[in-house]
Amino acid sequence: MIIGDGRTGKGFVAERMAQYYNIGEVASGDNCTLPGLVGGCTQIKNQWIVSWGRIPLNDLGLLILDEAGGLGDDWQKLSRIRSEGVAEIDKIVKQQTNARTRSIALANPINRKIAQFSYGIQALKDVIKAPEDIARFDYALVVGDNEVSDEEVNKRRESLPDINTREADQNLVLWTWSRQTDEIEFTEKAIDAIYDLATRLGKSYVSDIPLIQGTNVRIKLAKIGLSFAARCYSNKEEGRILLVDEVHINCAYIFLNTIYKKPVSGYYTMSQLTKSLSSNYNIEDIKSIEAYLGSFAGGNKQELCKCLINNNVITVKDIAEHLNFSNEIAQEVISKLLKYNMIAKKFQNCYIKNKHFTDWLKIQVLKDNKLEAQ
Repeated sequence: MIIGDGRTGKGFVAERMAQYYNIGEVASGDNCTLPGLVGGCTQIKNQWIVSWGRIPLNDLGLLILDEAGGLGDDWQKLSRIRSEGVAEIDKIVKQQTNARTRSIALANPINRKIAQFSYGIQALKDVIKAPEDIARFDYALVVGDNEVSDEEVNKRRESLPDINTREADQNLVLWTWSRQTDEIEFTEKAIDAIYDLATRLGKSYVSDIPLIQGTNVRIKLAKIGLSFAARCYSNKEEGRILLVDEVHINCAYIFLNTIYKKPVSGYYTMSQLTKSLSSNYNIEDIKSIEAYLGSFAGGNKQELCKCLINNNVITVKDIAEHLNFSNEIAQEVISKLLKYNMIAKKFQNCYIKNKHFTDWLKIQVLKDNKLEAQ
């Protein structure tokens, strides 16, 4: 996924690369329906005919999806085709076909600019709502219109001589795509590097934006490392085997850190801040919130703790309804919890508890239940 402001060259570069290599198809998400991407049924006389869409028609090839934000909720309906490489039609007729299609999605933030997000990587959630659909991308590059100055853009540039011939570059891509499972080999050092660097990435980034998750980032690291190896034509047995070595995995690790540490992306900065806040356990804050909650007379403290532990997402309305409080008192509870770092804002007027506060609440509820039993 490449997501960013308009007029930053996303579509221009992708289309020119497709033209240069003479491979891949470009489609517009604004003009493509779900049947146009996956397939649909049409009736001719008394027979139903299946017409496959652009994704399965580019099986083992490449589809560049421009204006991918136009798909909206259809991203969720593409989950299986993206994860398993199989397109299915299960309506009047039932058929399936291979759709092992490489894809590049290009998108703009919805009605906003990248600079209007605290962290540019958060723009992904505007375009794709389901975390599992974001997680399926190998990586996401964020581009902003303020990354390059107007003076730099408006410079006259000389054409550079080609390093390779166009035919050689195209053949390299086709050679890479034609490798079978038994024609790709990872050295032992490369495998060790994958596990080691995947652990480092998992510790450096949070899964709030699920592009890097400790449980599966090794797969993405291996795929990107393989791409570096292929681009350098790393091979053995006279080109039959694509050979992935430690250096290629290191390149993949550096690449991911480079794009995620960019200021316009902010994924790394956001991750570090989130980890800092979640691990910042302050006993004085716990004591302060314990004293505040203890100020509620009678069984109100117990009921308030139950309300907070039973709701994964906390709102003023939940507290007011559960305890028959006024909105003003319920808002005061939220303010105190925010002040003492017990909760964090998730959505508008919705808050989530941090781990330490959740653990403390469980202890309070257990204590209260034991007292009632006695």
